[in-house]
Amino acid sequence: MGNLKVIPQLFLTLYFSRRLVLVPVTSQLVQASWRIILERHVSADDSIHLLSTLVTLSEIFVAADDYLIERARE
Repeated sequence: MGNLKVIPQLFLTLYFSRRLVLVPVTSQLVQASWRIILERHVSADDSIHLLSTLVTLSEIFVAADDYLIERARE
């Protein structure tokens, strides 16, 4: 449980250093996510996760789900 105290500080550090980008979920983003759902066979939330990485031109993709990581590599 000690690590839970670190998470808010880590989040703020990443956010204010612009290393973490929060992407608003717009209707356009949701609509575009359908293509990823159908092509990569992922869930709606995973599709938003992948698409957010693509639209922000992120250098890294962070996930703990091996299936999602494999779909991201495609």
